[in-house]
Amino acid sequence: MVCNRYPWVRFRKHRSRRHGVGYDRYFAIHYRLNGHRKDEGIGWASEGWTPRKVALELATLKRNQLTGDGPQTLKEARTIARKQRQDEEIKRARIVRDQVTFDEFFRTVYFPLAVLNKKPASMKAEKQYYRKWIKDAIGSKPFKRISPIDLERLKRRMLQAGRAPRTIEIAFAVIRQVWNDARRHGMIEGESPTKRVKIKLNDNRRVRFLSRTEAKRFLDALKRRSLKTYWMAFISLYTGMRFGEIAALTWQQIDIDDGLIHVADSKGRNRSSP
Repeated sequence: MVCNRYPWVRFRKHRSRRHGVGYDRYFAIHYRLNGHRKDEGIGWASEGWTPRKVALELATLKRNQLTGDGPQTLKEARTIARKQRQDEEIKRARIVRDQVTFDEFFRTVYFPLAVLNKKPASMKAEKQYYRKWIKDAIGSKPFKRISPIDLERLKRRMLQAGRAPRTIEIAFAVIRQVWNDARRHGMIEGESPTKRVKIKLNDNRRVRFLSRTEAKRFLDALKRRSLKTYWMAFISLYTGMRFGEIAALTWQQIDIDDGLIHVADSKGRNRSSP
């Protein structure tokens, strides 16, 4: 049926559903675009549509057709509106995501998943490092607001507390693991700021050999305390074998005739020490 006051507006009545004093009506518009007839439904009176509102919607489309600006069909207008809603939803989701703090992610996502894949001892250590050092430093901050400066402050605080560089390195490793997990979950982009903070580790390499006099004094002192330790140190000093290799020795590895000790699977290969 055609509305008397708005000839381009049509409607049909619902068979049973009533709205107000009469039956509910579904409105549609009829117009021509580029020489082609267009019939597009708009909505029900029970959804708030009236003949006048439908006519105004059609007038807007006709104006857009004349100016070339904006949607020129209802389908196009709905597509644009749907895209705008999707963009708004993405924007809202991004705002919510950007507000998630390091602590919230650690407690609700990282830790519950990590305990399924890591050893209990490892998770206990990570939790201790987090509670003692990391949480106070960056826990309340969203990922996007965590900077190398925050980690420099954490490093300084740990050094002032007498912690070794190796301890700081472990704490930073926990931060890096949480950060990488957050990146996999789409919470943040970019690398962990721990990569931009340098930690000077102590050089634990041997810088000199014991002299013969020092070696003798060392062995004599051990011999008075523990004969077993004395012999292990003796073998280590004269062969260069490591503790693990000495502790794992069996009689089958001792070649008395040639004066050799055969070390099995030492750094991926077998070797012999005189």
